[in-house]
Amino acid sequence: MKPYWDDTDPMARLTDRREVHPLVKTTFAAAQETVNFVVFRPEWLPVDCILTEVTLRPEQAPGRPGGMQAQEIGQTPWTEANPGSVRAVFRGKQRCLRLKQFLYDWAPPAASTAPLWNSPHLTPVPGQNAIAWLGTDYLQRPGGCIQLMRTQIEISVMEGEFSEDELGRLLVQLTPAAWESSRAVRGAAFHRLNYWVRYQLRGVQVPYGLWGYHHPRHYDQSQAVSLDELVAKPPLRLLLPVDSPYVFDSAVIIAGEQPFHHEIELIYRHQENMSDHLWMTAIDQNSELTLPIPPEPETHRAAVRQAQGLRNTTVWYAALSEQYGAWEAFWEEEKIRYAVWAGTTPFQDGDQFKTLVENLRVA
Repeated sequence: MKPYWDDTDPMARLTDRREVHPLVKTTFAAAQETVNFVVFRPEWLPVDCILTEVTLRPEQAPGRPGGMQAQEIGQTPWTEANPGSVRAVFRGKQRCLRLKQFLYDWAPPAASTAPLWNSPHLTPVPGQNAIAWLGTDYLQRPGGCIQLMRTQIEISVMEGEFSEDELGRLLVQLTPAAWESSRAVRGAAFHRLNYWVRYQLRGVQVPYGLWGYHHPRHYDQSQAVSLDELVAKPPLRLLLPVDSPYVFDSAVIIAGEQPFHHEIELIYRHQENMSDHLWMTAIDQNSELTLPIPPEPETHRAAVRQAQGLRNTTVWYAALSEQYGAWEAFWEEEKIRYAVWAGTTPFQDGDQFKTLVENLRVA
């Protein structure tokens, strides 16, 4: 039996209220059966806290039946996409926090701190094989985030107070809730799981990271392609990592109706945990959607943003933290513009990221 993500009708749209699946109360383990990401459960909770609720937002085709509001099915109002997620609530003595899990698949996860965007402070919390971040979230609440096995996990304090030690310990002590049931998800390529690619739906406009780039991903004009196919017949000049700790995950070609728009998007994963990403794109310099060179800085804080002499040209380099990342590089070469976004990881530093960029070679 094919996993449900391999059985997606890219033209399907949600138009009838009778087709709508409501939020479902569930367990972490049961939720794993119907989502496109690995579901995690806490191994540790603050002493006074207990799990009071786990809710599944089922994946559904994009769209809104007539008169239906996004909030009625637990979705956000800024898109008609209906991806799945799992939400849990933990309550203690006069305090409460929320934990949410999903596949972050509509753009690079902005500097690995997307839910903490423009937080006045950011605190890294090293775990065994991943880095969590703590700060102030988009609701102006104390919160944090981490990526584990490609799953985006976010926490937010809803009531009362939690210390950074408590929030950090919770995030770095998460474990898969149903290991065997997650086998298909763990073995699937990112673009096979990707909601926007599967439904041929344009992404939402969000920050990409520390350098400004504001075009949504044109996944409505994308086509998945194998690395062998891509190397055999690249639509434009293709750069690939050489002797890198990252291994290939998946790729798409995007060919838009905009004049000259040809783009390659590649995802690599760090071999130490097969989670921490290297997200690469190449775009024709004449495209209306091309990368800005030189780029403007985003408003989000960064340890460094500078022009760097690499690849016999100027590479625009940025790092949230030189030690932990995330790291970014924008540049132009042979009339093609390139960007590389590397998620935060304990397995490299800024110098190693720059070496990786320097060593990219034409396929």
